[in-house]
Amino acid sequence: MVFLEKIGLAKDAAEQIRGTIEHLKSTRERMAENSPSQTNSAKQLAQLIHGKIPIIYAGPTMTDVAAMRWKTQVCENSKILAFSMSIPSSTTTNWLAGQRCRSNRRNS
Repeated sequence: MVFLEKIGLAKDAAEQIRGTIEHLKSTRERMAENSPSQTNSAKQLAQLIHGKIPIIYAGPTMTDVAAMRWKTQVCENSKILAFSMSIPSSTTTNWLAGQRCRSNRRNS
């Protein structure tokens, strides 16, 4: 970014980097293991998904990569099953699968 600023393609790159560093430091403090659940969004999310199977949906752009990464982190770090899906390709398929599951439960 500093290079881009020097050649005129970005403005205030050094200030943006400093701001990002400060933001990351404060986020790290809020999400530290010893911080209380009331201010720790990571702990709040863990409490929400405890005992559930998370399904992480992604939009049609590069967010599917982030969803896959998040799913992998949940599976590896929490030792629970999780799924990630991209909305354009998964919506119809998942809806049909859900319908079949509900139908099978009614018939058994």
